Amino acid sequence: MSKLENLDQKIEAIAALLNGNPKGHVRQNLIPLQSKGGIEMATYLMFGNYSLDALKQISAKRTEKANALIEKYGGKVIAGYALLGKTDLVLVLEFPDNAQAMKTSVALSKLLGISFTTAPALGFEEFDKLMVDV
Repeated sequence: MSKLENLDQKIEAIAALLNGNPKGHVRQNLIPLQSKGGIEMATYLMFGNYSLDALKQISAKRTEKANALIEKYGGKVIAGYALLGKTDLVLVLEFPDNAQAMKTSVALSKLLGISFTTAPALGFEEFDKLMVDV
């Protein structure tokens, strides 16, 4: 299985959980911590909901602008999916820190008219390591 296929399976599991239709328990690392040129990059999930105006503006050009904005703030797009259910879209992104993730979330909302909820994500392996002494 390629890394991309594995990531797609992880995103599908997340989307299923978000929409209240879990496909069993996910027992693997959902999203591991990554390294970008020696800089540890944390993984973030960004959940979006379109406003009525934002729905009218959907285009590939707008997606390109969003990707450029994410990169401007030091982020990297890992994956993005449109969803059915109470959440319209999910982005899997990497950022060097919470500040850059927060700036990007607000900047994207201003640019796109999409409200975002952003959450840092740890893979289960990393989470388990953190919880050893709790």
